[in-house]
Amino acid sequence: METILTELISLPIFMNEFGKQLYIVRKHKNLTLRQLDELSGVKFVRIGRFENDKEQPTLEIIRKLENALGVSFEQLENVSREIKELYARFVDTLIYDRNDLNQYIELINKNRGIYLVNSHYPIILLILYIIDIHKNNLAEAEKIEEELEKLLLANSEYCQLYYEYKGVRFYLQEHYEEAANILTYAMTIANNYKQNTMICYHLSMVNMSRNIYIEALSYADMAKKGFVEFASFKRILYIEGQIGSIYSQMRRFDLAINKYTTCLTVCETLDVSPTTKALFYRNLSWIYIKSGNYSQSLAYLEKAEILDPENIYLRMYKIWCNYKLGRYNTARSLTIQYKAIEENKSFKKRFKLFCELVYKEGTMPTLPLLKSAIDVYDEFAAKCNFELMNFYIDIVVDLLKQRDDDKRLIQYLETKIKINNEINQQRNY
Repeated sequence: METILTELISLPIFMNEFGKQLYIVRKHKNLTLRQLDELSGVKFVRIGRFENDKEQPTLEIIRKLENALGVSFEQLENVSREIKELYARFVDTLIYDRNDLNQYIELINKNRGIYLVNSHYPIILLILYIIDIHKNNLAEAEKIEEELEKLLLANSEYCQLYYEYKGVRFYLQEHYEEAANILTYAMTIANNYKQNTMICYHLSMVNMSRNIYIEALSYADMAKKGFVEFASFKRILYIEGQIGSIYSQMRRFDLAINKYTTCLTVCETLDVSPTTKALFYRNLSWIYIKSGNYSQSLAYLEKAEILDPENIYLRMYKIWCNYKLGRYNTARSLTIQYKAIEENKSFKKRFKLFCELVYKEGTMPTLPLLKSAIDVYDEFAAKCNFELMNFYIDIVVDLLKQRDDDKRLIQYLETKIKINNEINQQRNY
């Protein structure tokens, strides 16, 4: 792969298809212009002119070059059409969320030899790049980004899709500002309505993570309009769930509950994965946790657990609900049962805090416990994650009240007011 990337990058972007293809095959065969001259009987100067689009070969010359290289340029042209058709199907797979990405990997691996010597191989690389991002293989995807940018420079449509998923990569790595900038740029490159619809979908998620809820809702509405036009029913379901998440973060719980309930109803008519359905149940559970209805939250968690029992959020929510309901023995039992969570880097501090709270069981909070709570809060404050800042600041406030630490209590209460003021500014959308 590294060799073909180097060869493709060195091509002038204005070369015609035959010139590109001849150059790639010659390089792949490790032949110089003079060596191909000797094998084909076509002067090396003319071969260079063909490759640089300064002269068009006759059919007789093409046959001589084919015999020397052991290829059929007509077959390579058919492969080019096949790659373009594969790309079109792949874009539709993304739009309609067909969950058949592994089929593309199998097909590409099967035909890699013929794809590798084709001038449209960058499209194959782009497909593999996007699949890596979908599978969260972000380090692998990142390795080929610089090459892909150069390879796709001449085609704005392919470049748009590349930048869209580069933005998604930044989003998954929680670099939300960079993700927003790249996705916004992707929107300006080409006027492809399908791809613009997907970009709006991703911009909605990014702006929700940036706490810019009005923009997030606006992009979600645009994405929904596109998905309706394309009759992409799964994507319509997902964008409705996304809107529910935005409402949840805005603390418009009634609207969020309505969205998630509708999504669960629609799930019954669509071929939706159990994990997707479980996500909607967990989101409902989270809303009831935020509103203090822990019994109702547990009821939804029971439904989610049937569908996706290994989910970490599910397990954390179960511990929290039982703790808040005063079921300390059950909560302690769950911390032991779910001990593996402490090996997860993203949840380690939160799980440690929950364990300390559960074993405190109504006694005076210790300074180490308070420090654990503040550490978790600070982690989300550093990311400006308003939703989790709100949740964990309540824990800090409660512990400070129990310790009669009025000075720091006032400090955190003032911070909580600021967070809620930020949220409330966008509630009237």
